[in-house]
Amino acid sequence: MINLYLQQKIVSTKEFLAIKSSLQSASLSHAILLVSNDKLLLDNFTTLLTCLYVCNAGQSNAENNAGQVSLLGGQASLLDINAQSPCAYCAECRKILNGTSVDVFTYPTKDAKTTTLKKKIYAEDVSEIINQSIIKPFGEKKIFVLKEIDSTIEQATQNRLLKLLEEPPKNVYFILSATSLDNVLPTIKSRVSKVALPMASASQISDYLLDEGATNDEARLVSSLVSTYEKASAFLQPAYITANNVIIDILKTVGEPNFFVLSNARLAKDRDSLFISLDVLEIILNKVLLLQIGQSYDTIDSSGNKSVANKGSLGSSHIAEHSLSADLKEIAKALNKKKVVAVLDQIIIAREQLVFNVNVQVVTDALLLALK
Repeated sequence: MINLYLQQKIVSTKEFLAIKSSLQSASLSHAILLVSNDKLLLDNFTTLLTCLYVCNAGQSNAENNAGQVSLLGGQASLLDINAQSPCAYCAECRKILNGTSVDVFTYPTKDAKTTTLKKKIYAEDVSEIINQSIIKPFGEKKIFVLKEIDSTIEQATQNRLLKLLEEPPKNVYFILSATSLDNVLPTIKSRVSKVALPMASASQISDYLLDEGATNDEARLVSSLVSTYEKASAFLQPAYITANNVIIDILKTVGEPNFFVLSNARLAKDRDSLFISLDVLEIILNKVLLLQIGQSYDTIDSSGNKSVANKGSLGSSHIAEHSLSADLKEIAKALNKKKVVAVLDQIIIAREQLVFNVNVQVVTDALLLALK
């Protein structure tokens, strides 16, 4: 499902409008690679772009849907495709949103037994893509959507896509996405049109959170901490709220006699919760580092731009029990820059260890030793 606030932002970006223009002028690239470290933005952009490719909004469609409300806002009207698509309510758009389009193939696929989404795109999936690509589409286009290829497809498997990407059958299109280009083969990158999605500003993240039901204080505070819609959305979840308060308390006790024992008792003991704690710790320490190199927390937003002060005191059920700004300043004075950088490096190592199923206690001990 796509988020209404993000829909409205995405369809007005110059990146989306440029693709839309190329579609209208029949100069659309057969393969587009969308790049963003914001998975929520990436997923919504990918879905809307897929809708754009097949949307049949236009005079005849608007007549058939007169009076219906578009998910993008407003009433259906006698508008041409250039103004109205993707409409998100025509038959083709609904098939995309419901996952029932016979001409759109999305990978990773769901596991047949558990119906949960697989984490990888496997060699057999690529074989399926190759075989499906030569079958004529039921409609005008056949579309293959390959998500987060930097992490879902091994490079050896990426190699198998090269010939298809270079010489695709007629009316076959690829929409690829990646959170980073680092693990995407140069030969893949050279065969696609790369589109870097715009980073969200602090004000956009704040507006998004308000739209999601956050309070003004929560929206201001979270938008000052994170720089992606994905992290902002997660930061309002109970697990992140708890982790934030625990991490702040742990950082404020660095150097105390029983720091290691007491902190070890408070840190999460299961893998998923520790991943959340690592996310929160990384965000907080990056803000601390900004303070230490001379940039005021109160005047730096999540994208590094100067902004108005983002102070606020939230209740105990929210992000923090007292001013996070004051906490960060206290932590910045207590920790030296060398230690902050060392812990940020250890966070990277800790994530890799958790991915490879290293014992959670071992990971926790190494992290606290870096802080001690």
